Amino acid sequence: MKPVPVFTFTCPVKTNSGNKALEHLPVELANLNAVKPIVITGVEAVGGKAVRTLAGAFGDSGMTYALFDGVSPAANLALIENLKITCIENQYDAVIALGGGTIVDVAKVLNMAVSLKTADARQLSPQTPLRKHLNPLVVVPTAEASGLETSKLAHLDRNVFSSEYLAPNLVVIDPRLTRAADGKTIAATGLAALSRALEAHISTDKNPFRDAYSFAAIRFIKENLLAAVNNPGDKKASLAIANAAAMSGCAFSNAENGLLHKLGQVCQDMQ
Repeated sequence: MKPVPVFTFTCPVKTNSGNKALEHLPVELANLNAVKPIVITGVEAVGGKAVRTLAGAFGDSGMTYALFDGVSPAANLALIENLKITCIENQYDAVIALGGGTIVDVAKVLNMAVSLKTADARQLSPQTPLRKHLNPLVVVPTAEASGLETSKLAHLDRNVFSSEYLAPNLVVIDPRLTRAADGKTIAATGLAALSRALEAHISTDKNPFRDAYSFAAIRFIKENLLAAVNNPGDKKASLAIANAAAMSGCAFSNAENGLLHKLGQVCQDMQ
């Protein structure tokens, strides 16, 4: 590899991945000086394995948490304003995103609004300045990850927010949560992660750190996606795809948005 004389690479995300990784969450939150988090998830998660597993992780830790399960693909800044008021009134000091896609976008923008004590979250925009670290943010991805969970990006209400301060402090990848109900779901996750990794790799402003993340993500997908699609219950293969998604997000955060990403965002906004 030809040396790159000058480059910048930032990946502030700590990753806990593996069997029962979620059991360490209360300790990790305490290390972030958080004692009263709010969990953000979608209505389909209620009563499901993901919520039960998360509840079990808190066990006898003595830590309490709130659960909001109203996130849908139509989430907007009005929802952020309502959640912000709830968080401030109840003194929730951390945000946990349980799931992927819009759930993580909502968690990131909510954390921004609460940390900045924004007067009206409906006025947030990509131009809103972020100059300091925000409150603790934890992402617990499920099989419905998009590859952007670990990134500095958040897409909400036709806005694209971008700042290294939006990236989560911690990502917890637990194989109990990453197994999909069907091959279609895991295929979508793997292909989304692959597109992020490929865009990061072919971006013009190359650097060796970004290549390392993108190469690892591509290799994990190449070696495990077919097995995960054919057998969504394959814990090892599904975990590998979730890890690939996390790595692709870190790589993508350090690259210019490529044509594929921009076209995808336009198509999403047209829905």
